[in-house]
Amino acid sequence: MDLEILTRPPTLIPRWETEEWTARLATVLTSTPYFSHQTLHQPIHHSLQSSSPPSTSSSSSPSSSRFRILDICTGSGCIPLGLASALPPKSSHLIGIDIHEKAIQLATENETHNRALLRGNRVNFQRGDLMAPDAVDTFLRFSSPSQRQEQEQEQYHNNSSAATTTTRIPRATGYNLIISNPPYISHSEFSTLEPEVAQWEDPNALLADQEGLIFYPRIAHMAMSLLHSNTHAHHSSDEHNNSVSERQWRNGPDLDEVKVPELVFEIGGDHQVESVSKAAREAGFRRVQVWKDLADRSRCIIAAR
Repeated sequence: MDLEILTRPPTLIPRWETEEWTARLATVLTSTPYFSHQTLHQPIHHSLQSSSPPSTSSSSSPSSSRFRILDICTGSGCIPLGLASALPPKSSHLIGIDIHEKAIQLATENETHNRALLRGNRVNFQRGDLMAPDAVDTFLRFSSPSQRQEQEQEQYHNNSSAATTTTRIPRATGYNLIISNPPYISHSEFSTLEPEVAQWEDPNALLADQEGLIFYPRIAHMAMSLLHSNTHAHHSSDEHNNSVSERQWRNGPDLDEVKVPELVFEIGGDHQVESVSKAAREAGFRRVQVWKDLADRSRCIIAAR
């Protein structure tokens, strides 16, 4: 079944490129040790359609001891919602963060609107400023289930009649994966955008200083503090003994393969590959890979420690 993503100005309208890599990421995650023992019962390809929001009630989902994913600059919430609908049932807790209150309201509506399709995976949205001095501490607090959520989870599992296996990871503050589709359009590129984009959407959701690159180094460095310390088990012992400065890095689609993604950036195209991959490496990520979209344009930087 397809997700139906509600949209309204000034929040960014989901693009097919984002839908494509979200589905690909779900496939990759499902094949990792965290999820490989579980079987998906629904297809992972979803159509993110626009509609008018209905009136729905809200209920909480369990969240403790799950694979935790943080989406920074979440907008409509389409990325965490798409992942939640594709990952194994009751396996994940996804948190979307945005600085704009209207975006959080819309994303929350989208969670309610699509809750029946999220397979028991918990998705919630929080307002936060990634440029704030205390952003790391704030985002880490969002990853820790409250006592009420713990009680809801216990009650949920006691009452549930569905026989599904839940992926368990050590209960700790932090995330297993950081995702961001930040503003990445440079001011010089803005005049070249299609009228339906430039006139409909908030420039603050599109434009970024420093040629569209200002947010990537900040998020990459934050990610090193936000990630669990024990989630990069796919590296060999020899790799751990090599410092970043001792590695020979390459730019382009032939970068080191990332088997277990820990950082995912959407980028604006081939011209941003070198700068964004450099930002990830300088933050401490040892593996960096480029994903191209169906138009053969560089669309994501994937990284792991």
